[in-house]
Amino acid sequence: MGNSGRDDLVTDVADALTLDQEVEWERCAGLATPANRRVLDSLRSLGAIFAGRPAADAALRSGPPTSTEPFAGARVRRVLHALLAIAALDVAAALLVLSSTWNDYRGAHGELAVFLTTLFLGHVATACVLLLAGRGDQRAWLLGGFFLLKATLAPLHMVYASVWEIQPHLIDGFALEAPAPAKLLAHVYVLPFLFAPAFLWAFARECPRIRRRTRLDGLTRRMVPVSLGVGCTMWVALALSFELATAGYGTAIVFPVGDATIPALHLSALAAFAVVGLRARSAPADEARRVLVFSGGFVLYVGSALTYDVIAVFSPGENWLFTYEWTPSVQVIGLMRFPGMVLLWYAMLAVRVPHLREVVRAFYRRLLLRPHLLGMAAVAPMVALGWLMASRPERTVGAVIADPLAQSLAAALALMLLLVVGREQLLLRLDAWIFPETTDQRAVLAHAAATLARVGRITTVSRTVHRTA
Repeated sequence: MGNSGRDDLVTDVADALTLDQEVEWERCAGLATPANRRVLDSLRSLGAIFAGRPAADAALRSGPPTSTEPFAGARVRRVLHALLAIAALDVAAALLVLSSTWNDYRGAHGELAVFLTTLFLGHVATACVLLLAGRGDQRAWLLGGFFLLKATLAPLHMVYASVWEIQPHLIDGFALEAPAPAKLLAHVYVLPFLFAPAFLWAFARECPRIRRRTRLDGLTRRMVPVSLGVGCTMWVALALSFELATAGYGTAIVFPVGDATIPALHLSALAAFAVVGLRARSAPADEARRVLVFSGGFVLYVGSALTYDVIAVFSPGENWLFTYEWTPSVQVIGLMRFPGMVLLWYAMLAVRVPHLREVVRAFYRRLLLRPHLLGMAAVAPMVALGWLMASRPERTVGAVIADPLAQSLAAALALMLLLVVGREQLLLRLDAWIFPETTDQRAVLAHAAATLARVGRITTVSRTVHRTA
């Protein structure tokens, strides 16, 4: 790190103190020069003085939230653990079947096989990341459980199509005429999926973490056993309707009963998601930012698909949910899952979700404080411009200048050179625009730190602190 980089370290620390952010003092001391180390020590003392809050307030900030009650009772938690174990077994069996029969499954069912497999593997990947990398966080465990239970529906089609080799147009009829093992398999695979909203309601009880109790806390806690009860009712209704239809009674209602479960579960999940956003209104700033990132990921990964499913169910005529048509809308929703998945991982696994201003500032400072990066970026349009001129030697200079591609490359090269020359001035202006509140405070803190580094009497320290405050 050059001298300019080490001087910028002191400026960054001063900015962090003015924004009431945490500073890794030991790491900063290791990166600073001996002279700047004394300035950092003074800034650390100033930070302790300016952040002087009552001990009780500090304990409140660092202590656990006031809503420390568990998201559900002991019996309900045991039921959730049992459902998670059943879902894990279902998913493991489906992965085993899929790995050995994928080519036949893909050949027989085409785009539907690709769609269901992508959906299944996406849910499994998200669940595994949250469950295994969540560092014991209750929120990551609950959200991972939600996705693991949702992953158990798609394998039902995979297993039917692979083990019993059912053709696409015979899947619905096979559900009524299937042998006893196939029916039992259907009941086992559908069981966890029906209880997925319970995990999301429990997650809404834990996320965000707030410091005071609200009415929504009680609602989310009550909705966990309610969701379990609704899931049990749906499972019994589905089992009875299929058994009655197999015996020749009520054949006309078996598929409407199955169709009704999908929007009911989706609406419950969307309601739990809405409660997470409502609870974020009274959450601390860092938790509100975490909820914002989670909301973006959930909408991209799950929310858009759930909303589409609900609209499709209540729309007249046939829809892709039951006719398996690969429409452009389904393709767009499928592509939206991947960035949504990454946002969900980040929202749950990040120790701290930074403010957008911090992200923007870190990006341009990382670029502008490293001249070699700007130089490397300037080489690309220079090489491209040289290649363009060398590859067409028959063209006149005027023709090359009139070429839109050459003009774009020349403009990019000029912009990069301007950034290299005026990066320090640009850095100061961007800092003043992104963090206007630190413009004056940074100068005051830096001056106070330099003064404290030179004094040797406590009275001078007292006067400097009083004048700075």
